Amino acid sequence: MREIGFTNIEEHIAGHHAFIEWLDTVKTTYRRAAESPFLIGDMVNKFLEGWLIKHILEDDMMYCDYVKKDK
Repeated sequence: MREIGFTNIEEHIAGHHAFIEWLDTVKTTYRRAAESPFLIGDMVNKFLEGWLIKHILEDDMMYCDYVKKDK
Protein backbone atom coordinates (compact mmCIF):
# COMPACT_ATOMS: atom_id res chain seq x y z
CA MET A 1 0.00 0.00 0.00
CA ARG A 2 2.87 2.34 0.76
CA GLU A 3 4.54 1.46 -2.54
CA ILE A 4 1.43 2.35 -4.53
CA GLY A 5 0.87 5.60 -2.63
CA PHE A 6 -2.40 4.69 -0.91
CA THR A 7 -3.29 7.82 1.06
CA ASN A 8 -5.46 6.18 3.75
CA ILE A 9 -2.88 3.59 4.79
CA GLU A 10 -2.67 4.66 8.44
CA GLU A 11 -6.43 4.44 8.84
CA HIS A 12 -6.43 1.07 7.10
CA ILE A 13 -3.69 -0.25 9.38
CA ALA A 14 -5.58 1.05 12.42
CA GLY A 15 -8.61 -0.97 11.29
CA HIS A 16 -6.52 -4.13 11.20
CA HIS A 17 -5.08 -3.38 14.64
CA ALA A 18 -8.61 -2.91 15.99
CA PHE A 19 -9.56 -6.26 14.47
CA ILE A 20 -6.61 -7.97 16.19
CA GLU A 21 -7.55 -6.36 19.52
CA TRP A 22 -11.10 -7.57 19.06
CA LEU A 23 -9.85 -11.11 18.41
CA ASP A 24 -7.78 -10.96 21.60
CA THR A 25 -10.91 -9.89 23.50
CA VAL A 26 -12.85 -12.82 22.06
CA LYS A 27 -10.10 -15.24 23.11
CA THR A 28 -10.02 -13.81 26.63
CA THR A 29 -13.80 -13.92 26.90
CA TYR A 30 -13.88 -17.52 25.73
CA ARG A 31 -11.24 -18.54 28.26
CA ARG A 32 -13.27 -16.93 31.04
CA ALA A 33 -16.70 -18.10 29.89
CA ALA A 34 -16.13 -21.23 27.84
CA GLU A 35 -19.53 -22.46 29.00
CA SER A 36 -21.13 -19.87 26.69
CA PRO A 37 -19.78 -20.81 23.25
CA PHE A 38 -23.06 -20.01 21.51
CA LEU A 39 -23.12 -16.48 22.88
CA ILE A 40 -19.52 -15.94 21.83
CA GLY A 41 -20.22 -17.58 18.46
CA ASP A 42 -23.11 -15.20 17.82
CA MET A 43 -20.91 -12.24 18.73
CA VAL A 44 -18.15 -13.45 16.40
CA ASN A 45 -20.59 -14.06 13.54
CA LYS A 46 -22.13 -10.61 13.91
CA PHE A 47 -18.75 -8.88 14.03
CA LEU A 48 -17.33 -10.81 11.08
CA GLU A 49 -20.41 -10.09 9.00
CA GLY A 50 -19.82 -6.38 9.57
CA TRP A 51 -16.08 -6.75 8.94
CA LEU A 52 -16.64 -8.54 5.66
CA ILE A 53 -19.13 -5.98 4.44
CA LYS A 54 -17.51 -2.81 5.75
CA HIS A 55 -13.82 -3.58 5.66
CA ILE A 56 -13.39 -5.86 2.70
CA LEU A 57 -16.13 -4.58 0.40
CA GLU A 58 -15.64 -0.89 1.27
CA ASP A 59 -12.28 -0.18 2.90
CA ASP A 60 -10.23 -2.64 0.85
CA MET A 61 -11.88 -1.44 -2.35
CA MET A 62 -10.62 2.09 -1.63
CA TYR A 63 -7.13 1.15 -2.80
CA CYS A 64 -8.16 -0.69 -5.99
CA ASP A 65 -7.63 2.43 -8.09
CA TYR A 66 -4.14 2.82 -6.62
CA VAL A 67 -3.26 -0.75 -7.56
CA LYS A 68 -4.61 -0.32 -11.09
CA LYS A 69 -2.71 2.95 -11.48
CA ASP A 70 0.53 1.28 -10.38
CA LYS A 71 0.45 -1.30 -13.20
